[in-house]
This record gives sequence, structure tokens and C-alpha cells, in this order.
Amino acid sequence: MNLWDESLFFFRAYNFLQQGSYLENFNLYDYGIDHRNTKLPFTTLSQVLSLKLLGVSTLAMRLPIALIFITTVLYSLRYFQKEFKNYGIGIAAALVMVGSQGWVRDHMLRTGDHDVPYACYVLLAVLFFYRFEKSRKTRDLGLFTFWVLGALLTKNLLIGLLVPGLLLYLLYKRSLAELLKDTRSYVALGVLIGTYTLLVFYYESRFPGFFDRMWNYELLGRYTTTIDGHGQDHFYFLKGMMSIDFVPFIYIIPIAILALMILKTYRGYRDLAVLVIFVFVTYFLGISLSSTRVFWYAAPLYPLGAIILSLALLPPPDTQPQFVKGYLPLLLLVLFSFPIYKVVLANNNPQTIYQSSKLGSFLENLKKDKPQLKEFSFYDNSFGTGAGFYIEQAKEAGYKINYKRKANFRVGEYVSLCRHKLVPKMKEQYSLTKTYADKDCVVYLLGERE
Repeated sequence: MNLWDESLFFFRAYNFLQQGSYLENFNLYDYGIDHRNTKLPFTTLSQVLSLKLLGVSTLAMRLPIALIFITTVLYSLRYFQKEFKNYGIGIAAALVMVGSQGWVRDHMLRTGDHDVPYACYVLLAVLFFYRFEKSRKTRDLGLFTFWVLGALLTKNLLIGLLVPGLLLYLLYKRSLAELLKDTRSYVALGVLIGTYTLLVFYYESRFPGFFDRMWNYELLGRYTTTIDGHGQDHFYFLKGMMSIDFVPFIYIIPIAILALMILKTYRGYRDLAVLVIFVFVTYFLGISLSSTRVFWYAAPLYPLGAIILSLALLPPPDTQPQFVKGYLPLLLLVLFSFPIYKVVLANNNPQTIYQSSKLGSFLENLKKDKPQLKEFSFYDNSFGTGAGFYIEQAKEAGYKINYKRKANFRVGEYVSLCRHKLVPKMKEQYSLTKTYADKDCVVYLLGERE
């Protein structure tokens, strides 16, 4: 369990499960500090259900994220088969994503953060926008609106970066004026603005200061100023993708774009390709211009880039050689086997760098080596929610662990810690007898200081 965002997402879901209410501030738990919760709960609800069914575990937090991705992939097979009689586009796109180290890593597909679901919602919104512009069916507009709303209630106004690409596409199709005359467009816009506004003002009424914190920390503040020291240069995302995160695919995307735009072979894909390219480029520019830049902001670029590559890789069925049609799944698997192999190696047996998050493996070792020790304090002065997850998990196994930020213990008490720099503070007041230790953490029995 990662110390920062993933553990925060856990306590958002855990509080909803235990208390049936939105978590106002993380300092309501001993593990947290004064850190207001400003995330909206759309994706969190799936993790609440998972915790209910599976109990407190990393699996319960991460499984919904994986299922959202898998469900999106499975739907894409149906979508591309229906639109272009080519389900292989969905297969190839999925293989591009799972072959990208930037997509399968911490804070993304491998953990319980919400950036992968958000990217899936963005992709689905784009696909339904394409279909609505082409068909003008109310159902497609409704599905576009639903997935935009899902993204809005997951990552707030970040979904606004989708708008420039959509507008450029409407200008390209010369259909902007027509849609502006369509009453349904205003209904959809009203649903989005109305739902978001009502929810935000509801939380502001329940938790005064919610809007101010959200606006200055989550929305405008992150775009105009550097938050939490995440200041990088404007080429941060491009350099990350070119060095490891989207290799080798990022180097092929320009070639794929040229092929899709120029070659007559791809005429049947042209409109969707233009839409996805517009959204990919404008979203890339949008996050690059932000003053706060962290790698997970690029999450939507992976599925969008994967679609661009897949459209170029698999031309319309009537132009494909017969051997491609017959052995498509095998050919795709062979083509992407090396990138996927590299991703597997990169994620093999990952180790946390956060000391307090090492409490999880320590408790597993303690249970095996010293099962009688089930009541003690855990001394930690970090953010705390990483350790807090494991403490809540241990409660289900009968452990009673008190989280302490200060060295205010009793003589005769067992105290564990993983941040060894805290030991001198304990020695100022107590004598320490080591009773158990693994490679990361230790348990001391406290005695009177001599």
C-alpha cells in the first residue's frame, strides 16, 4: 500500500464503509494529519463495495481498478467490431497499454489510485462522442454524458482538457453550428454542470471550506502554481514517455498519425482517427502547460495513443491480407511479447520505499515468528495513512495496535517502529529491549531509563 495517494483513497472508501458518510478530513483518524478530502466519490464507491465483499486488503482496493480497465477493453472489442468490423483494434490497443511501463506501474494500473479509471472514462467518452456526432442518436449522447460525468466526479475539472480536442473535431466535421442548435446538447451540458455544481455545494454546506480547498488545491491551484513540490519543466511528460513510460510506442505514434491522415487505406477510420489525434495532442499540451506536473496526469494519453497505433496497425478488414485475418490474435501476441515481457520484469516483486508502509510485511513476519504478540504501539511520525491501512487490516486478525506520533509510552509497553531514526527519542525516556525484528522494522519492550 503506497504511503500517499493510494492509502488516502483507502481511507476515503473505508470511512464510507464504516461510517456510511463522506470523509471530511484525514485527521479524523489517528494516522492522518490535517489534510482535507476534496475527491468526489464516483470511483470510490466501487472500492467501498470491494472492501465490503473482500475485507481490508490491497486486493480489495486494486481489484476494482483492474476490473474497470478489463471491462473497458472488453467493451472496446464490441465497439470496434460494430463500427469497423475489426475487433482486433481493441485487442491491439489493450496490448499496447499493458506493454507500456507508464501504464502498468504504481499510481496507475498496479495500485488502487483513480487515474486508470479516469483514463478509461475519457476513452469511453471520446468513443461515444464520435458515434453521436456521426449518428445523432440520443443514446450515444447519453453515454457520452455519463462517462464525462464519471470522469468529472473522479478527477474534478481535469476532464476540461478534453474540450479543445472535441471542439477541433466539430470544426473539422463542420458540425459545430448544427450541434449548437440541438436542444439535446444543452440538456447534456445542463446535466453535467448541474450534477457537479449541486454535489460540490452539498459538500460545501456539509463541510465548510470544501470548495476553497478543492479550487485552490485540486483545480486552478494545480494548474497555475506548483503544488507539493511537483514542479517539472514543460517537456516532463514527453521526456518520461520517450525514456521508458511509453517506449517503444511513443516513437511510432507520429508515423501512425501520418499514415492515418494520408493513406487511402485508412479512409474508413479517418474520422475516428482525427478525433482521437486531436484529443491526444490537445490533452498532451494541456498537461504540459500546467504548473504542477506528475506522471499520472498523462494517464489518458496511453489509451488514446494505443487507439492511434491500433488503427494504423490494423487497417480495415477488406484491405488486410488473408493471413492477417486468420492469425490475428497470434500475430498481435508475438508483436507485443517483448514490451509486455519488459513490463512484467519492471513490476516483478516491487518494494515500497516508504518506511511506514513496510509495516505490512513486518506484520506478516511477526504473525509467523511471534504469533503471541498481538498488542503493541506503532511509533511513526510520517503522513501515517500507509501504516494506518495495515493497522486496520490487522484488526481483522485480532491485533490491537495503537498508532503514536509522539514518544508518550508506558514502561512495560511493546513498541514497534520502521523509522529507525526515531529510536534516539525513545532512548531519552526509556531503556529498550529488542524482542523481535525483521530486515525493516523492530519491536522493543520499554523499561525505565537507567
